[in-house]
Amino acid sequence: MSEDNNSTKSDDSHKQKDVAFYSALLGAWTASKMEKDKSILTLSAGGVGLLVTLLVNFGIKSQCELITYITSIGGFLIAIVVTLFVFERNAEYLKAVIRENKENDSVLEIFDKVANAAFLIGVIFLVFVGAATVFRSGSEGLKTNKESIMCDKDKNAKIIQVNESCNRMAELRPQTPAPSEKPLKDPAASPSTNKPSNENSK
Repeated sequence: MSEDNNSTKSDDSHKQKDVAFYSALLGAWTASKMEKDKSILTLSAGGVGLLVTLLVNFGIKSQCELITYITSIGGFLIAIVVTLFVFERNAEYLKAVIRENKENDSVLEIFDKVANAAFLIGVIFLVFVGAATVFRSGSEGLKTNKESIMCDKDKNAKIIQVNESCNRMAELRPQTPAPSEKPLKDPAASPSTNKPSNENSK
């Protein structure tokens, strides 16, 4: 009798451990599934906010960028809406399982796949948007640097030209005329010039 009692006690304790182990695994599985849905919801909302910020700050320069923005934002919005439906459907599914009225929910499986696919599309096109924004900002920065360098060169050239013209302005200063030399009067020639006049007067 004692051996039977010991065996039944060991079997009961083993069953209790199995039940506890199963409940712990079930709780961990449920928590991981719920955390996954919560993560998709949070990251999708953050992705929409990031895309709106990029759109406001950098704008859209081409039709390709417009399509990329629309696709990424649409993917994140679909993921958000479908994940909210998943949360609501999960409550109904758990209620049905407790009542032993339902085993699997095909709608939940579809919602999960749609949410995962939409979130993945949003992330992929968000990467494209980020790469295009970085490339465009880098090219605009190089263009701005080139324009500033060219402007500096033009300014330096103008300064050099002004300095040269100022240096040559000294050549345009009016020259002072040289003093004119007056012819010297010959004293010996003056009486000779006066003699004929005297003779004529006689």
